[in-house]
Amino acid sequence: MSRTFTANKIVTPGGEISQGWVSVDNGTITAIGEGTPTSATTHLDGTMLPGFVDIHCHGGGGHSFDDPAGAAAAAEFHLQHGTTSILASLVSAPIHDQLRLLSALTRLVTDDVIAGVHLEGPFLSHIKCGAQNPAVLVDPSPEAVSQLLEFAGSSLRYITIAPELPGALEAIERLTAAGVVVALGHSDATAAEAVAGRQAGATAVTHLFNAMRTVHHRDNGLADVALIDPLLSTEVIPDGIHVAQMAMQLAATTKQHRLVAVTDAISAAGMPDGDYRLGGLDVTCADGAARLTGTNTLAGSTLTMDRAFAYLHTVMGLSLTAAAHATATEPARVLGLHHVGTIEVGKQADFVVWNDGLREVIKKGLPIR
Repeated sequence: MSRTFTANKIVTPGGEISQGWVSVDNGTITAIGEGTPTSATTHLDGTMLPGFVDIHCHGGGGHSFDDPAGAAAAAEFHLQHGTTSILASLVSAPIHDQLRLLSALTRLVTDDVIAGVHLEGPFLSHIKCGAQNPAVLVDPSPEAVSQLLEFAGSSLRYITIAPELPGALEAIERLTAAGVVVALGHSDATAAEAVAGRQAGATAVTHLFNAMRTVHHRDNGLADVALIDPLLSTEVIPDGIHVAQMAMQLAATTKQHRLVAVTDAISAAGMPDGDYRLGGLDVTCADGAARLTGTNTLAGSTLTMDRAFAYLHTVMGLSLTAAAHATATEPARVLGLHHVGTIEVGKQADFVVWNDGLREVIKKGLPIR
C-alpha cells in the first residue's frame, strides 16, 4: 500500500524540511521531498519526527513487562504515547526466572511488539542497588553468563552491569562479542573501574546520576566518566524528578549526540497515584514520582516518551532536531536498530506528529492514534 504524507515540518538527519512530504510503500519510506508532491496526500498538521525509541522501560498502563500476560498491553500503552520501538526491561531476579521471562517474551519480539529485552541486573552493586532487590543480586560468573547466552537467544539485546564486580570485565567481553549491548550502571565503580568497563566493550550508561557514585571533584566515578567519554551513550530520565534541571543541562551540554532519553517507566505510568509492585517490591506513587514504599528511594518512573520529548524541548530548550536525536536516533543507534530512529529513505515508516504536544502516531505507515 502506497501513501504520501505532508507535514508543516519534517525532522530528518539532513536537517529540517519545511512543507515537506514523505512517501511510504508497504511500511517503508520510499521518498522524501519539499514542496507539493505529485501523488495524493494525507496532511499531518505539525512537525513530523521519528517515532520514539525507548530502550529502558519496565511497563505502563497498569501492566509490567515481567508479567508476560500483560506485556503486550504495556507496549501498546507506550505506543499510544509515540514509542514505536521499545525494549522490555526486567529488574533483577534469579537467572532461571529471567530466562523464563525471556523465553515468554520471545513471541512479542517475533511479532514486533517489542524490539527485545533489557536485563537491568542481576549483575549489579549491592551498594547502589536502588530499587532492585538486593537478595537476588549476584556476580557475573562464567556459568551465569553462559546460561544467558545459551538460552536467551536474540531476544536479549541490552544488559546493565556494574563493572567493579568480580568477573564483570570478562562478562562484558563475552556479552558484547555475542552481540549484546552492555551498559554500565547501578554501580559504585571508581573512574578507573568504569573506564575498564568501557574498554571491555560497554558502550552505554544506565540512567546517569541515579544509582551510581555522586560526582565529586576529588572522588571520580562512573558519572564522571560517562560525562566526558565520547564513546559512551548515556541514558537520562527527563522527568524533572530523577535529575534536577541544572544537572540535566550539564548532561545535555556534555553528551550532545550521545544523550539517550529513557522513561524507566513502571506499570504505574498513566495510572492514578497509589500502590504498585516492581520486581516483587512494594512501590508507592504520589505526585508523579514512584518510590519504594516507606522510603525516599526512586523506583522507576511514571514517564512516557512524549513527556520526555516535551521536557527536553520545552524545558531544557533543545531544538526539535536535538530532542528527536535523544528520543529516537541515538537509542536506535545504540541497539543497532538500523531500520528505525530517523526519517530516511529505506527506513521503517515510524513517525510522530508534534504540535505543542503529541498529535498523531504512525507505525509502518499506518495511523495508531
